[in-house]
Amino acid sequence: MSSRTGGPGRLGSARRRSNMEAPLEHSAEEIKRLQRCISDLLSVLALPAMWTGAEPTEIVCSLLDTLLAMLRLDLVYVRMKVGLEETPIEMVRSAQSGKVKASPSEIGALLNHWLGAEAQRWPPSSRKLIGGTELSIAPWPLGLQGEIGVIVAGSERAEFPRETEKLLLSVAANQTSIALKEARLLSEQKRIASELDGRVAQRTAELAAANEELQLRVSMLQQIPVAAWSAEPDGTPDIVNDRWQEYMGQTLDYVRSTPEAWMTALHPEDRERAATVYWDGIRSGQGFTIEARFRRAQDGTYRWHLNRAVALRDAAGKITRFVGTSTDIEDQKQSQRSLTSIINAMPTLLASASPDGRGDFFNRASNRRTRLGTQSPRARPRGPANSRSVASVCRRQSHAAMARAM
Repeated sequence: MSSRTGGPGRLGSARRRSNMEAPLEHSAEEIKRLQRCISDLLSVLALPAMWTGAEPTEIVCSLLDTLLAMLRLDLVYVRMKVGLEETPIEMVRSAQSGKVKASPSEIGALLNHWLGAEAQRWPPSSRKLIGGTELSIAPWPLGLQGEIGVIVAGSERAEFPRETEKLLLSVAANQTSIALKEARLLSEQKRIASELDGRVAQRTAELAAANEELQLRVSMLQQIPVAAWSAEPDGTPDIVNDRWQEYMGQTLDYVRSTPEAWMTALHPEDRERAATVYWDGIRSGQGFTIEARFRRAQDGTYRWHLNRAVALRDAAGKITRFVGTSTDIEDQKQSQRSLTSIINAMPTLLASASPDGRGDFFNRASNRRTRLGTQSPRARPRGPANSRSVASVCRRQSHAAMARAM
């Protein structure tokens, strides 16, 4: 009867359909959740393309906005170490509802107080009161051991984080860690490049100034009417003017590449003495004055030169270089020798004495008459007595000559 009327049968059939529809609805919801998870996962994986060339703070800001909207969070916080010695940067994003009101530093202090300073030791999730709102929080380290920083996501939902949300947070943390490392490396490269550019610019300016100074020195040396040169504080020649090159027959490159080039132009008998005087003057910083014979490249003859060098100093008194001249005095030497020959040929007694009374010159007549010629001027006694004796002898000889004339 019940089968004909269908009453109890229809009730059983409806009950079975209801029991079948419940799993179907649950499965459809799971499928939508998975589809949404896959879509969110693809969005997270695409973030590095947006972060190329970005600064670390730009990367973190983008991450915070993405996670807040994607996971419908009430709070997302990031602590990030930009440099090894710099103070970590803290940033936070809150939901538009404004339930959670706390600054990044306040949130960071609370997390350290509750969970400790080492983020890698924090529990996977916990329930805490932040900014007046109880939240489920889930920390994820940035870097293998959290050496870059930490991401903390918070939601009022008690079941937070679900498995799909854990997956998204994990992938986001990994992608962010890679991007921050690349950004840090790029920032370091930019810093090094900037420093190198600065050093190159500074060095270029120094070289330009040095080149300008060199050109000025060369120009000044070229204006000197005698052979002239300059040397580094250690005595290494660096510039010789055209007159030097023409007289000595040495090019500037040869002089610079051969520090002892000037020695090769000296008379062999003068080299040892000149070298001693030169290096003594360089080492003492006092310069030098010396007469020596240089070979003239034009005809190979040796001619006497008066060589002088002085030290140039900066404002602090430090020697910057030596400047010297080499003046041909051969004609003066010949004139002096000619004059000496004339004086020696004169029958008159002629002598001279230095201010200290030392006789420094006696012509031949004086040497014969005073019998002092057997002694060299250096060996003769010094002092007023000797000067007076020379003068008295000269007076007696002069009076005798006058008497004979009368």
